[in-house]
Amino acid sequence: MDPPTSPASPSTEAKEATDSPEKRANATEEVDGLCISREAPALANGGLSFAEPFVPRLDGFDMEIVSVHFEKCLETDGVDMGLYIAAYRELERFFELMGSVFGFVGADIKDKLEILHQHHKSPLECHGYLSIKTMMEYETALPERLEPARSSSASHALPSASRTLLRLHRALEFIMLFMDGLIAARDDDAVSHVAQDAYRDSLARYHGWFIKKGAHLAMYTLPTKLTLMEKISKHSYGEVEGIARRMTAAMKPVYVRTEDLYSEFKLHDLP
Repeated sequence: MDPPTSPASPSTEAKEATDSPEKRANATEEVDGLCISREAPALANGGLSFAEPFVPRLDGFDMEIVSVHFEKCLETDGVDMGLYIAAYRELERFFELMGSVFGFVGADIKDKLEILHQHHKSPLECHGYLSIKTMMEYETALPERLEPARSSSASHALPSASRTLLRLHRALEFIMLFMDGLIAARDDDAVSHVAQDAYRDSLARYHGWFIKKGAHLAMYTLPTKLTLMEKISKHSYGEVEGIARRMTAAMKPVYVRTEDLYSEFKLHDLP
């Protein structure tokens, strides 16, 4: 008589159920057209485990757009003005999604981009604004072009583009440092410290005490890295870090080249 077989242990049965193709197929669900696993993902950098990754926002911040435009910016030595503006248009979306917490950076980005766009497309001045280098050559050739508010004549009604771009250039340094810190952070780390460190090493150099104090208080309200990505990202959890790395890698040479141009034309101290 054959000896009775031992019943499978609960842990063995659970493993077999989990490992079966049918069970794995049923462990997903469709959300907004995306196939989302209901199993807890293993999060990067040893972060917390959540029931499911976040669902990307269809209207979220698209880092690939920023990457592509900044990568093409340096195909001309002087930094292509139109591509720089196009990249910054998407960064404007980032600040919109962040809300008032980054108001000390994003409050007037839209207006500054419009000033640069008007210069760039002007039929009278367009050749002077094809690139950041030609912009600086054109404006330094006649000192009045560097004035913050120029005369009301049709060709000189806009503020200086070099002066306007300088504010965006400084903000770009903050964005680069912030994104570098965000990439290095754990999923459950508070983003407030990342933002404060980035601000201290960039924009804080140009702000008075009152703005600095308000900025630090606002940044205390920032959530964890994962919650922030869920709020702003157009990219899935699995791809967002790689795309963010590509974006910061595209930003840095553009920032350095622009910084060099401001030094070459001695325009860093424009008020």
